[in-house]
Amino acid sequence: MTIADDFRRRSPVKNRRKRRNLQNRRREVDANGLVAGDGLFPDPSLRQKPRHQGRIERKIAKDQRLLPHPLDSHIPSMRRLGYHVSHDPMSIRIPITLGPDATLPAYQTAGAAGMDLCSAIDFELAPMERLLVPTDIKIAIPAGYEGQVRPRSGLAVRHGIGMVNTPGTIDCDYRGEIKVLLINLGQDAVTFQKGDRVAQLVICPVVRAELHIETTLEETERGVGGFGSTGKN
Repeated sequence: MTIADDFRRRSPVKNRRKRRNLQNRRREVDANGLVAGDGLFPDPSLRQKPRHQGRIERKIAKDQRLLPHPLDSHIPSMRRLGYHVSHDPMSIRIPITLGPDATLPAYQTAGAAGMDLCSAIDFELAPMERLLVPTDIKIAIPAGYEGQVRPRSGLAVRHGIGMVNTPGTIDCDYRGEIKVLLINLGQDAVTFQKGDRVAQLVICPVVRAELHIETTLEETERGVGGFGSTGKN
């Protein structure tokens, strides 16, 4: 008599202990691949996992559910303000308003970290001249995030165009127009047209600090070593 015939002969089993032992035997036999195709487990994808493997997977899933999400503390206030934030760390919904001269910021590639900000005016930037360039857009960044305005590497390497304050910070409670403080560090004047890309905007999570006044600080190997303390190069 095969193990499969023994299973069929003894089923159904009313006794709870015998039924549990029978289930354990079925798991063991299935794990060893001895009953494939004999009618007990017609589909290999339906085979039961070993008991210890199931416990580990359930433990991992439970731990992942217990991990706090960085937005959890902000979700109630964000819902009252009408925001919708996905728990997907790669996606966040941000309200934006566009003026008549605005260009919608956009990511140029699938892996781009920043979306391009475009000028709302025509202007020329002379060497060592700085200008606050308007974009004619306003955004409402959700609580727990900030916007970082950064210079574009292409403008920097070709024309020496950078930003005076880099990165510029956009707080979550700011509702004014986004402007870019450009400076021309090159030797020639640079002309921009309305709609040209002048900077990039990166959305980043932030953590607020709680400061505690202490009489002393924890000592480290570096100590008070500051500028240049780790070497010349």
